[in-house]
Amino acid sequence: MASKAFAVFLQDLRDGRAHSELSGMLGELLAKVKETGKGGAINLKIKIKPAGRGQDVDKVTISDEIKLDLPKPERGEDFF
Repeated sequence: MASKAFAVFLQDLRDGRAHSELSGMLGELLAKVKETGKGGAINLKIKIKPAGRGQDVDKVTISDEIKLDLPKPERGEDFF
């Protein structure tokens, strides 16, 4: 697995669901940035830990967390 390109790894992660989520979020983020003129972010966190105990680790578990930070439109003001 160490020799696998990151793009291929991302497409394999959770049977492609992570890649699909990120692709959809990217489209949504681009649209909001164009709409509001403000920046946003997509954050991908990958956690890797040994699947077993001991020093001989031949398998690992991999989990991901994806967060979308969309730009917020400016709120208007009102006079009273």
